[in-house]
Amino acid sequence: MEKNNYQFLILFTVFLLFFPLGVFAGSGIIFDVTEWNTGLLDSGSVFEKDVSVANNTADNIQFHLLPGCGCLTVSEETFLVNAGSQKTFTIYFDTTDEDFGPFEKYIIIRTNSETLKKGLFAVKGSIADNLTGSSDEKKSSNEDAVDTEPSNSKFEYYYLPGCKSCAHFLSNIKYPVDKFDITNSEVYEKLQKRLSEQDIELNEVPVLFINGKPFQGEKTINNAYQAFCEGSSLDSITNTKPEKTTASTLSGFSVALAGLLDGVNPCAFTTLIFLISALSVAGRNRRGIFTVGLFYTLTVFVTYFLIGLGFFKIIRLAESFSLVSSIIRWLLFAVLLLFAALSFYDFQKVVSGNSHNI
Repeated sequence: MEKNNYQFLILFTVFLLFFPLGVFAGSGIIFDVTEWNTGLLDSGSVFEKDVSVANNTADNIQFHLLPGCGCLTVSEETFLVNAGSQKTFTIYFDTTDEDFGPFEKYIIIRTNSETLKKGLFAVKGSIADNLTGSSDEKKSSNEDAVDTEPSNSKFEYYYLPGCKSCAHFLSNIKYPVDKFDITNSEVYEKLQKRLSEQDIELNEVPVLFINGKPFQGEKTINNAYQAFCEGSSLDSITNTKPEKTTASTLSGFSVALAGLLDGVNPCAFTTLIFLISALSVAGRNRRGIFTVGLFYTLTVFVTYFLIGLGFFKIIRLAESFSLVSSIIRWLLFAVLLLFAALSFYDFQKVVSGNSHNI
């Protein structure tokens, strides 16, 4: 019985740690969703969506996500998906400053793969409340952006449709400005070329050129435009990225308190009491009961501790995720067969009246 108990504890630990893993099947670069239809959302909240991408090609693929407005952020803007593995990232949509009514926003997806060099991920839905006039206001300064070649204007503005801050900037700028929608492939390629000529990488949209000098991101653009209006030098304006919108950070006290409350629960106590009672009925001495109980407690602690450290995420980010998950699945299957055989053996012993030898 002692041997079986220790085997059970090992199986229990393996099961808790590795059961959530699975294998993604398919071919090529595959997203589980190609757009996020949010439905009707409340204003003033942050909503999130997990998106998975599977790389079933023979090459490692680098992904770069470029949100089209400040209301959209992603958990990771750049990440690598190795051949035969998958990756999950999170999109955050902050509706705090969004107008009421329908919306449509985009995230540009760029990769180093020949099969998907560039794509658009759409975020569509509606903000709840009175819808009068809100959608028209959003479109008022965007629908005329059909040019693909800059004129002699000092200002050139590259943006994605559905960006509220972009529409606000364009409606308040005092100078003539050429507007370009980078969902147009020709416009996007020209923007990339202009930036590369200045040895600058496209890391954020919108992009504003002032007399040929590029500024990326809403905050940087506003600073550059204000400096221009004041007659100040633009050389001191640097491109800075906004902070990501993520879930609230928990304090150490909150985590400790949550762990304490979770540890004091009927489930854990009931299971421990049942385990000790079963060992007592089986005739185990106090030392044996204490040892098994200690291992049980340590197993629960280690499992929760590893989950808290993000152990699951580390496994999912392993370079050979498909291979690792397959190995774990078959190993778990073999262990289950072994314990099923041992349980059947114990059953036969009990039926034959030899339970004292278990």
